[in-house]
Amino acid sequence: MPLELLILIPWAETLAVETTVALIWGLRKPSELGILALINTVTNVTLNLTLTVLRLYVPHKTVVAVMIAMELLIFVTEGLLIRALIRRCRHPFLLSLTMNLASFLFGILVN
Repeated sequence: MPLELLILIPWAETLAVETTVALIWGLRKPSELGILALINTVTNVTLNLTLTVLRLYVPHKTVVAVMIAMELLIFVTEGLLIRALIRRCRHPFLLSLTMNLASFLFGILVN
């Protein structure tokens, strides 16, 4: 599969799932959804590009370990960014956890 699709498909899936979670949480302003989309674009593309390259050069166990570490880092980073940029979100880390857990589980189900 071309690299573009290895990055684009997970990004689109993540954006759809995490936007749905944000809507359930009551975030409906275009500015809020845009901030979340931008945050997710940076973190998701970084994660998937890193994992795609690692799969070429390192054992599967290493890829899994890096994926878990990066997912934890993404959870914290997104929580901090949500707290800083979406002031009315009362529980930014819980929102980040919910969004990331939903997209992670969706990714497992799809793959």
